[in-house]
Parts: sequence; C-alpha cells; structure tokens
Amino acid sequence: MLGSFALALAALAPAAASQHPNVAEVLALNRKLEAAIAAGDVATLRSVFAPEFRLHNAANEILTAEQVLEQFRSGTTRFAGYERDVLAAYASGDSVVVLMGEERVTRADAPSVPLVRRFTSIWRKTAGGWRQIARQSTTIGNSPAR
Repeated sequence: MLGSFALALAALAPAAASQHPNVAEVLALNRKLEAAIAAGDVATLRSVFAPEFRLHNAANEILTAEQVLEQFRSGTTRFAGYERDVLAAYASGDSVVVLMGEERVTRADAPSVPLVRRFTSIWRKTAGGWRQIARQSTTIGNSPAR
C-alpha cells in the first residue's frame, strides 16, 4: 500500500515540474545539491543554502547553515553513498517550492549501515536565485544493499 502511494507521488513530480517552471528550476538545483552533499563540496553547499538556512537533522538537532558547513569541512559529515528520490515537488506561490521524498545514505564512518530517511526541503526565490531555507530529515530504517 505504502509503495503504491509512493509511486503515485513519484508520478506527480515530473508533471508538477512541467506545469510550473519554479519547480523545474529547484529540481535542477536539488540535483546539484545532491552531488555536492555526496562529494562534500562545501563551496557549492554554501551557494545553495540561504543565510537563514536551518536543518532539523535525523539526530533531532537544529543546525544553522554555518554549523552544517563546518560539519562537512571538518569531515564530521561524510557520505560513502547518497541517493535521493523526490516523491513530491510543488510550488507555493511564486517564491516558494517544497520538495518531499526519501533518501538512502551511507555514512563514511559506518559503511555497513545504509539508512533510509524521509525528508522535506523548502526553497525560497531570492534576488540571487533559489536558495534552500529549511530541511528536515527523519531516519525510518536501514536499507538493504543495492
């Protein structure tokens, strides 16, 4: 049942992207963000995060953009594997886009324990382009190896 619900939402995401250009722009930036997270690319992460960005992470911590960037710089946050599936993407007016989905992450310090997390990301249009302003993730279980 849950699987068919996720498939239905996944089928909506491309349609939403073609109907609203803001969604398509944010989905493209999201792919850039995914690559930056996987590579630990702090410069790209900085360019995507809004100054007021907050992350409510799976460890139930609320972090600022600078705290997240420092975790990547210091090596505290490093991934051996990182995949994200956007299951829903929609615009709210002309200046906000919301993404929801599931990701499979394997931390570099625990490569034998891949995790599955659900996430919500909120993006806002600024004078400098789209920036992620908030993100929340919740671990929902371990993932079988792919």
